[in-house]
Amino acid sequence: MAPIRNRCVHFAPSSPIVTLLISADAIPFHVHCDLLCECSTVFRSGFMGGFKEASDRIMKLDDTSQSTMQLFMQWLYNDELKPILEKSTSDRETFHENDLLDLYIFGDRYNIPALRRGVMCIFRDSTNNNGKYVTLDLVIRAYDNLPEDAPLCHWLAFVFAYRRDLTFNEHRDKLPLLPQPFLLRIAILSQSRFSHMEDHGVTEEDWELESYRRRYEILFLEEEERVNRDVSTMQPYPNVAIRGTGS
Repeated sequence: MAPIRNRCVHFAPSSPIVTLLISADAIPFHVHCDLLCECSTVFRSGFMGGFKEASDRIMKLDDTSQSTMQLFMQWLYNDELKPILEKSTSDRETFHENDLLDLYIFGDRYNIPALRRGVMCIFRDSTNNNGKYVTLDLVIRAYDNLPEDAPLCHWLAFVFAYRRDLTFNEHRDKLPLLPQPFLLRIAILSQSRFSHMEDHGVTEEDWELESYRRRYEILFLEEEERVNRDVSTMQPYPNVAIRGTGS
């Protein structure tokens, strides 16, 4: 899988270094403060505001795993997202879906919109091109750890509602655990789908080839527009230039 690039990054090497203490083991990651403050309002508030982190230059992230932080650092400094090595059955390097979800949750928790967008790109591409589909376990974890109106939660419901090759039959034991907002969203989307098919005489095959991709791209573009608004409202920070470059 080719790296997903989302940003152009330039920063001053003289930028102060801050330390992120990761997980309950307090594993230290040393990061240029300018980069953190530019991509995240949470880090900016912590390191540039009147908090203890600003004077100590240390922030504890007990809720973040070492593997998630490694992916974030790769994205932050190298402008790319590449998988922690894992071989699929076709001997290609791929992301583990739980790693992607953890990274998205991190981006939501610390308000890093460009990172969330990069993860959404990978989910989209792997679902469309690589035959890797989302699972019910992934849905449950996403709704447990994200706001129910998060773009990724909307996207998961959309995929299950519009993909004919995704069913619940093989995982009936998971059905009682599925979040009610997820099931409600699927019901609404499915009703919209069937109404459209009936009104326009569209077959399942036509829907799969045409409307699915069209609606899918519309949903993703809406997420891109929301991300661009998030980025545009962030105040510029000296010594760093970041701009979105598309998917």
